[in-house]
Amino acid sequence: MIQNGYLIQEINAPGYMPRHFNYEGMNAFSNYPLLGLQSDRCKELSDRQLFKRDGAYSVNLEFVSDRKLLEEYVYECIKQGIKTRCLLIESDYQGERLFIPNEIPVSLVLGYELCTVPLDNQVVTDLDWFQPLFKFHSSLNQFGLFDDLDKAKEFEAEYNKYYQRGTIGDSFEYATIFRVSTLWWGSGPPSAKKERLTSPK
Repeated sequence: MIQNGYLIQEINAPGYMPRHFNYEGMNAFSNYPLLGLQSDRCKELSDRQLFKRDGAYSVNLEFVSDRKLLEEYVYECIKQGIKTRCLLIESDYQGERLFIPNEIPVSLVLGYELCTVPLDNQVVTDLDWFQPLFKFHSSLNQFGLFDDLDKAKEFEAEYNKYYQRGTIGDSFEYATIFRVSTLWWGSGPPSAKKERLTSPK
C-alpha cells in the first residue's frame, strides 16, 4: 500500500457517530482543527493543508503530505490548546502520497475502511442504516473498521453492488479501502516530549 498522508483530527469535535456500532475511523472527528480560527497563522496552515502542491500538480485532499507541515500544524494545535490525534492513511489510491515516507512509529493499526475520495462519511452512514449491510457489523472491530483486508474487500464488493443499483450512496467518483493507523491520540505526539517534534524555526 502507498502511504497517502496524515490526518490530524480534533478529538473534541466529533464527526459522524453511527447508532448501531462504535466508529473511530477517518470520519469520526474533524479533519480541520485550525480551520475557522481567527488567526493569520491558523489560516495559513489550513490553506497549506487544503491547497498543497507536489511540483506543478495541485493536491486538494484532506491528507497532510509532508512532515514539515505536520510538525508546524501540530505545534499550532498545541499552542491553541486543541487535543488531536494523528492518523497515518495508506491505500492503493495513487492520487496523493507522502512526499517523504513516514518515520513516526505507528502506535496502533485501527483497521481497514472503505471510504470515498475526497473523504466523506457516505459509506459508514450506509453501513449504519441499510439493513442488507448489517451482516457486516459482526466483522467490525472495536473501532468500527475491518481487521481483515479480505473481509473489507468482501464488503466493498457488496457495497458496490447496491451502489450500482442506486439503492445506497450519493454519487461519487472513487472509493477505495484505506488502512488506518494512529501515530498518537491525545494532547499531542509522544515525540513532542522527546523533542523530536519541535517548535518550527
